[in-house]
Amino acid sequence: MGDITISTADAEIIIRHRAPPLVELESTIETPLAFERGSVTSPRWIKVAADGGHLPADSTRTDHVAVLDTHRRKLIYPHSIGVDGKRAQAKELLKSVTALDALGGGWQMAGREDAESILDLSRHNPAVDPNLFPGIKPEWHVTSTPAAWAPASAAWWVDFLYGGVSDYDLGYDGWALAVRPAGQ
Repeated sequence: MGDITISTADAEIIIRHRAPPLVELESTIETPLAFERGSVTSPRWIKVAADGGHLPADSTRTDHVAVLDTHRRKLIYPHSIGVDGKRAQAKELLKSVTALDALGGGWQMAGREDAESILDLSRHNPAVDPNLFPGIKPEWHVTSTPAAWAPASAAWWVDFLYGGVSDYDLGYDGWALAVRPAGQ
């Protein structure tokens, strides 16, 4: 890029563009995954098999037990959590989420940002990639993020039918998502 010169009757200002220094990507990635040396990008999503092995996001296999979000460094369970395979209220859903033992357990109910992070707004019914998240029901999912207007009795919910987000009472029946930090 060229210099930019601003001239007035009393002064002249010259603005010079300097390219930022190049940084090796390898030194900026802090993730438990092994990427090819010299790789310029890392994938956003990686499927995780029951044995902990990794599959590329575009693999047609849908028997994975988690999806690793490499940007947020979290594992996301690829199925909606219910109680006995049905919708339930938040308290019961929380018990089901924490009882999940995939990849050693340690799961917690997804917060609003975690749930929103898997939305694919170019899709609907479901508003997620069904290859990555084959068991996400196209319905409302409660999150662990309380609603400001009634934090003890309401929370943020994410709709995986159309991709909506809203705050509703915890007494409604719905589904939940399970997440946990990567490397736990």
